[in-house]
Amino acid sequence: QNQSWNSIHSICGLLACVIAWAQPLNAVSSFGHGERARFIFNWIHRFFGFGSWLLAAAAIMIACVHFDLMFSSRVSAFGLFIAFLAAFGLE
Repeated sequence: QNQSWNSIHSICGLLACVIAWAQPLNAVSSFGHGERARFIFNWIHRFFGFGSWLLAAAAIMIACVHFDLMFSSRVSAFGLFIAFLAAFGLE
């Protein structure tokens, strides 16, 4: 019920970490490379990997925008994060 930015930041960060840590466990339970159901595993693995990345990016974005006291320049922190996202998107 707490909908403050601190709580949303914490939940996004926690979910991103839990999902990212679960990815290797998911990979251990994968199908072999030649099996027919391998594409299902691939899609699930991609979905959770990308979802974890998006949750982490959202947590960082919330920190850059709403946590003024954490940075000497909030605008610089936001700009650096946008530059990182742009560089990552070009990859």
